[in-house]
Amino acid sequence: MNAQIFIILILLTGCTIAGNTTTEKTTIGVSLPQSGFAATMGEYVHQGVELALENTNTEQFNIVYEDDKCTAREGRNVAEALVHVHKAKYIIGPFCTPVIIPTLKFYDTTNTIRFITGLGVDLFTNKSKQQFVFLGDVNTLMKPLAEYASKNNHL
Repeated sequence: MNAQIFIILILLTGCTIAGNTTTEKTTIGVSLPQSGFAATMGEYVHQGVELALENTNTEQFNIVYEDDKCTAREGRNVAEALVHVHKAKYIIGPFCTPVIIPTLKFYDTTNTIRFITGLGVDLFTNKSKQQFVFLGDVNTLMKPLAEYASKNNHL
């Protein structure tokens, strides 16, 4: 995932150079679980972003982290804060499906580009032109794994 986040930051930097002729920095919001049951996964996302920042010229953008706690209510609050308070034009995350689903419509209506860091499910993959899912959908990824496990008597 670290390489993917690095590539996205490079692309976003290019987008801001092309579309931003002022010295104003573009804000990239990161919605991730920093507390609660999924905090470990949120730490992986955070480390990936920080690793990408080590290799990127960060003078053109700000990164704002918000803890969505992997809950629908907090995820919605985070989405609103990132877009309305921090003025984020791009979002890395959310990671958790309970946050992704209730924020889909909000991010679409605010024309916010987001890069979902968790696995995709049919409820939200390919549902928006402004949304990208890093890992693809669960069905596509799990089918070969299940076939391998079945074939090799791991079930």
